[in-house]
Amino acid sequence: MTSNQQTIIAIDGHVHLHDSSALAVLLDQARSNFLRSCPQATQGLLLLTQTNTSPDFKTIHRQFDNSNSKNSWTLNATSEPHSWKAIAHDGWQLWLITGRQLVSSEGLEVLIFGDEQGKNGMTTGELINTGRATKSLVILPWGVGKWLGNRGKIVSKLLAELTDEQLILGDNGARPALWHWVKQFSTAHQLGIRVLRGTDSLPLSGEINRVGSFGAAIQGALDPNHPTVSLLHLLADPSVTMENFGNNMGLINFICKQIQLRFLQAKKNQTGERFQ
Repeated sequence: MTSNQQTIIAIDGHVHLHDSSALAVLLDQARSNFLRSCPQATQGLLLLTQTNTSPDFKTIHRQFDNSNSKNSWTLNATSEPHSWKAIAHDGWQLWLITGRQLVSSEGLEVLIFGDEQGKNGMTTGELINTGRATKSLVILPWGVGKWLGNRGKIVSKLLAELTDEQLILGDNGARPALWHWVKQFSTAHQLGIRVLRGTDSLPLSGEINRVGSFGAAIQGALDPNHPTVSLLHLLADPSVTMENFGNNMGLINFICKQIQLRFLQAKKNQTGERFQ
């Protein structure tokens, strides 16, 4: 049996579930991809992120309880209202930490996992400080075109002003492999700031299959009652190393996905739906 000191946790740091009835599918796919992309992993962890248009976790949990999915996975609450432990029929564990994806007044995304009190429209700095004040996990994720120009300057300024314990950057599996250099990631590595990878699954058919295929593995134990607090401590500890796994999206696939997103955006605009 693996001891706590030998526990390898595979993390997907940016996950969306766009279909509230598909939690079991997401868990199955994440586990399969974790074990394929990071075979040394003994546990998995998903940072499950709600947007303005995606279902909240209460709805997801309720549909899960009312389905037959409980035959393959058991979902247990922790002492944190925003974290859960999913246990497969053979005992393999997947931690779920839920949070929100907010959009700042400058048009940058901020992910906050924990007792989040931020709101869309606050400045990026305000969102980060609000999340940190509540001991939440705060991630500033890369997005297509969002770290260029004036918005890129804002990210660079935040890197210069905040300490490594106050900010984590998020890489994105949808970033095309040819887009191999990101200025802010290079700066973060020089400053000792964490860059946590995640798939950032899109609201498109088949995207759920990518969950768990792009992330990072860390060694350490999570407190079963307070996994978010434990994860924060591990990420803040410079002696804890992260080993990246998975590949960025190919250019053709990236272009196809972006075209699909534009069509989806146009369709939602016609019906008056919000899109994030």
